[in-house]
Amino acid sequence: RLTFYEEITPLIVAAEHGACDVIKVLFNHPQIDVNLCCCAFNDLEIYNYYTAYDMTISRKHPHAAALLRARGVLPSASEHVFKPPFDKINMRPLRETVNNVYASVDDFGEGEMPSWEVVSAGDPRLAMALREVADTLSITKSQSIPRRTKIFKALVTDWHPDRHTSTGDPASATKIFQWLQVVKPWYFEESEQPETDQQPLPGFDFPDRPVAPEGAQEYLHPSGSVFQVW
Repeated sequence: RLTFYEEITPLIVAAEHGACDVIKVLFNHPQIDVNLCCCAFNDLEIYNYYTAYDMTISRKHPHAAALLRARGVLPSASEHVFKPPFDKINMRPLRETVNNVYASVDDFGEGEMPSWEVVSAGDPRLAMALREVADTLSITKSQSIPRRTKIFKALVTDWHPDRHTSTGDPASATKIFQWLQVVKPWYFEESEQPETDQQPLPGFDFPDRPVAPEGAQEYLHPSGSVFQVW
């Protein structure tokens, strides 16, 4: 006798019912993995993979499907979506990490950023891009949660594989996109330092820097720096 299971997430449930307003709320959560691939499986094998986008298509919710695609949600058939293998020992999908880039949790300690060197695997161009992304995350980690959310969403959008299919290197973009999903919990965990909205450059204290008046307009640079204009 086989037992059948189906994995679900809040986004999958919202997609199943075509709840566009709920989907928009869920997208504001800083740690949501929009392309998490769920599995339908039994005690012997995984027999179906599906993402939130697949759910909107199967339930015939075109408006919800268009919303998800606009936010970068991919179908499970995409090569850019990680599909977990079946763990024959525990008889369930194998999810040791978000995307199985790291072999074990010992690859990085508590409070440490997951190493991007594991992902670059000797590729100089990929290593340079990952270093820039990692530097941006490190510099802005002590900023407020709303600012980190904006910065992280900008990085995920910039490195979404679909944006590099025709004009860039989709394979490298996929690795960076997947690494961002691994580093997300570290980036949004509580910092021991007090949260700030702007990080000074290393080595510069700027004691005479003028203080922006209340109501000054703020602009977020892709690097993570915040500029105030008044």
